[in-house]
Amino acid sequence: MYKNNSSVICLVTTLLCSSVGFGQTNSHDTLLFCGFEQGESNYVINNTAIRPDGSTDEVRVVTDETGKYHQELLGLLGSDNVDDENNSFLRWKAGDSMYGAGCNPEDASLTLDGFNLESGQRYAVDFTFSANVGGNMAIGIYHRTPDGLEPVNGPGISPDGFLDFCYHIDYINRYRVMFMSGSDYEDCCLRFSFLSPGVTYEIDNIALLESVSCDVSYNGDIAKIKFTPGNNLSELASLAPEGAIEIPSDCISLEAEYDGEPYGLDVMTAEYHDDGYLYVWLDDDSFEGLEKISFSFHNPVDDPSIALKYIKDIDTATNDAVWALLPDLIQQRAFHNPEVYVTSHGKISWLVTSNLFDYNHTDAPSDLDSITMTFRSALAPDFEESITAQLVSADGWSYSESWHVSDYIVDVDNDDHETYTVVFRPDSLNNQDNKQLPGKYIFKLGDVRFWSACQHIMTDYSVSVYFSGTNSIDKKAEAEPQKELNRHYSPDGRMIPADSPGLHIIRRADGRMEKVLVK
Repeated sequence: MYKNNSSVICLVTTLLCSSVGFGQTNSHDTLLFCGFEQGESNYVINNTAIRPDGSTDEVRVVTDETGKYHQELLGLLGSDNVDDENNSFLRWKAGDSMYGAGCNPEDASLTLDGFNLESGQRYAVDFTFSANVGGNMAIGIYHRTPDGLEPVNGPGISPDGFLDFCYHIDYINRYRVMFMSGSDYEDCCLRFSFLSPGVTYEIDNIALLESVSCDVSYNGDIAKIKFTPGNNLSELASLAPEGAIEIPSDCISLEAEYDGEPYGLDVMTAEYHDDGYLYVWLDDDSFEGLEKISFSFHNPVDDPSIALKYIKDIDTATNDAVWALLPDLIQQRAFHNPEVYVTSHGKISWLVTSNLFDYNHTDAPSDLDSITMTFRSALAPDFEESITAQLVSADGWSYSESWHVSDYIVDVDNDDHETYTVVFRPDSLNNQDNKQLPGKYIFKLGDVRFWSACQHIMTDYSVSVYFSGTNSIDKKAEAEPQKELNRHYSPDGRMIPADSPGLHIIRRADGRMEKVLVK
């Protein structure tokens, strides 16, 4: 089933693209595939690691006849990417305690060879992988020379030839690692190194694909897109104060099938983030229950602030990068990944409006007794159990009042888009005794749960408002008669008698706020 060698041996093999559906994603050319099924021998195992306690590793191909593993792959990859024979995988059980030292990459390694690389060509390594506890697995790419293995160079490859280090726990997941070859290379090999002691790794469906420009994964109502290495997405996003840029939603197209019928998905918002990914949120929809999900991207080349570029080639004479605009990507297959979760950096884009926005140029009335917040996404059925609302003074301590949810209103605008409005009212039973003094206040909304569990769990918002009596131009408090300014308040914002014992917060005639202990 496999060869257990004391040194890495190169096996030149011819691999057919029809080996299994997993290697044919998006009709990319498959240069290499290994599924550890019956009769495959296109891999070499070098199991010579001696762990600190003197133990060695146990390596074997596991075939699951129960069908459980096959069902896990179906849920992860989809029926068009898993054939009936896909029920075997490689299990690498590393010796010694998990707290011991790691081993050299070449001493506990799986090697697949027999392919060439072209300068400027983009590639991807696809595979499924799990580890029973957190464990490092290093992926490297090399070419053979008379002096031994030498690293391949290019965007996405470290100087040591490493493509990536995986750290994963407990369940099987799909990974894609992309790179570009900086030169022409012959007689190349992929090497997977199982470094961590005391870890049981499982790996399967290893495919080397050609002409890959992106990786698309999803969870709930969020899609996460990583473009070919050597692109400028992270640089563009890092220029924004929030570390993110919202791009027009018409740059994105997401399609799927539901019960065998075409199903279009509406995009709510899309953002470049400075972690190097494009994130897309759906508009009141979810990927759950859909099949054959595909992603298309129209590069907004007319806007230099959001147009994506990538390293197209390496000038062999100068070793400089040759940049080009990223071409449009059409119907790139997306895969489920339970680890996809992110919060939108442009939170205000989720908040459509508020009645507090009506007072951007004028002051709010001091007896304002309701605040509305309108969102473009439905809130979770149990959002009232977690949501918090407070109106606080700008200084953060002189006034603070809790507000509660009074109403939740779903409405449809002129474009047939639904909006979701939450009406808040103050907790005080007698709001007339709690009119806001002139000045700046902040309405703080916390722990907002939206309809999808993956969409903004516990999001916070803050909106400023100025109450009557302030100058709406410079927003500075104006002096009022002494009787209006010498009111006494408790720390929780309630107006109290001037002679009541305890800590008082007093507004003085000159506008100062003071804390006084009355005995």
